[in-house]
Amino acid sequence: MVAQKSPLLYKSFYVVSFDYKFKDSVTVEPEEPNQQDYMIEVDFLHREVQENSFDLYLKLEINGGKEKLPGYSFFLEAVGNFVLIPEGLTEGAMKNLTLLSPLTMLISSVRGFILEVSAHGVAGRYLLPSIDVYDLVNQKSKRKKRSAKSKKESVTSNEQN
Repeated sequence: MVAQKSPLLYKSFYVVSFDYKFKDSVTVEPEEPNQQDYMIEVDFLHREVQENSFDLYLKLEINGGKEKLPGYSFFLEAVGNFVLIPEGLTEGAMKNLTLLSPLTMLISSVRGFILEVSAHGVAGRYLLPSIDVYDLVNQKSKRKKRSAKSKKESVTSNEQN
């Protein structure tokens, strides 16, 4: 099969902030503790740069917060720059190619970065598990709707006073 080029171009990937730590446990085994039990927090922001060009910012925290499990904890901020060639695309394809696909691509790049860095760590390589990108987008959409609703209620309340 001959692969066709996508109308979505992945122009660049940058890690803008990165920190990782290792919390010691009684024993240090490559698979201890179960790295799949790490809590993963994700946030992202889509920003238009120019027409048909945009940046996607990604913030990822793995095994963070106050209740860290033994083993690795990671904090990473990254950005990907994308260009979309919209000719002949449906509205559904445009939506997919401006949010779902770039988020998947950026998470994949981050997965590789963390895998490389952790390969030299005491607990062995950390492979970021598969993430339900569709669910992340839905959570983000619901959060935006709640935020807009609370802002509207705040403005209405202030106008009544």
